[in-house]
Amino acid sequence: GNAAPAPASPAPASPAMPSAASERAAARAAAARMRTARHLLSKYSEPVATAFAALARLSACVGLPGIYGAVGTTCNYYDIQSPPCVPAGFYVQAGSVTAGWVVEGASMYAAKVKPSAQDGKFQPGILIAVEATSNGNIGLQQGLTGCTGCGVQGEHLTSAQALFQSTRRAIDQIDWSCSPGAVGCTIYLTAYGPGAAVAQLLAWQLAQAGYSVGTSYLFNAPMVGDETFANKMTEQFAKPGYGPIVNVVTGRGSTSPSAPSFKPWMPEVFYAAADSSTVTAACIAGDAACGSAVVPLPPRPTSGECTHALAPGHDLCTAHGAQCYAGWPLQVPSQFQQVAQK
Repeated sequence: GNAAPAPASPAPASPAMPSAASERAAARAAAARMRTARHLLSKYSEPVATAFAALARLSACVGLPGIYGAVGTTCNYYDIQSPPCVPAGFYVQAGSVTAGWVVEGASMYAAKVKPSAQDGKFQPGILIAVEATSNGNIGLQQGLTGCTGCGVQGEHLTSAQALFQSTRRAIDQIDWSCSPGAVGCTIYLTAYGPGAAVAQLLAWQLAQAGYSVGTSYLFNAPMVGDETFANKMTEQFAKPGYGPIVNVVTGRGSTSPSAPSFKPWMPEVFYAAADSSTVTAACIAGDAACGSAVVPLPPRPTSGECTHALAPGHDLCTAHGAQCYAGWPLQVPSQFQQVAQK
C-alpha cells in the first residue's frame, strides 16, 4: 500500500505580541519614572550647581598650602570679584576649610557652608569635595557597607572606604555637633570624573552612618556599580531628607565604564556642549530618551571628564598655582588676565 503522507511541519511560531496589560504596565512604569524625574529635578538649581563646580575644581589643590585661602575666597560672604557662591545663596565660613587627606588614590577637603540668603532654600552644613584617579580596572566587588548584593567598582570602593574615616574626622573637626542623626546639619558632596565615582560610594556610606546627605551635584560622573547598587542608591536618595544627587553632564554622561554590568541611577541634567547656556535635557540617567543617550556625539576624548558648561573657564580639572600655592580665588586670575591683555 501507499505510505502514509508525512505530517506537515508546524508553522514557525510568530513572536508573542505584548498583551494590553503588559503595555499598560510598561506605560505606568514609564510615567512613574517621569514623575520621579520631575520631582527629583525640581530641586535642581543652576546657580548652586555652578558654585559646586567651582568648589569641585579646587579639589586639585588638596595637599598644597593654598587650598585654605582658595576655597574661602572663591566662596566668600562678600561680593568680592563676583564669587560664584553669591548667586547660589551660600558661602564658606572663614577658617573652616580642613586639610585634605590623600588615601588610596583619592583625596578630599571639607568646609562649613552657611546660607547667605534668608529664603531657607540652602541649609547649613558641611561640603565635601572629592578628587580621585582611576587605573581603568572596572572589576566589580562586593563589600560596600549596608549594601547587600551590591557590586561596585573595586578600585573606587577601596578609595571610598579609606576616605570615609578621613571624612568623618574632618566633619568632627569642623563642627562636632554635626553628628549622625543631628538636626540642622546637612552633608553636601561635589566631585568630577573618577572623583564623582568615589563620591557616590561615600554618599552611601555617610547615609548608612546616619548623616543627612542633601542635594548634591556631581559632574560628568561615571557609573560605579551594578543594577542592585543602582536600585538601592535610587531608593536611598529619593527618601525625604536625602538628596537628590544629580549628575550634571556636558557632552556624554554615564558612559564609563562601558561594561554591561554597570548601571546608571542618578537624575541627569544634560548640557550638550561646553558653551551651552541652557539645559538640553533633564531626566533619569539610563532612560532611552535621556540626555547623552540620544545626542549623536562621537565618543568623548580622554579629557572629556574635564570639560563642563558650568565650570570656570569650562574646565573642571585645572587649578593654577595662584590658587594651589597663593590661595587666590578662582575668579581673580581671570581679572588679572583681562588686564594683561589690554
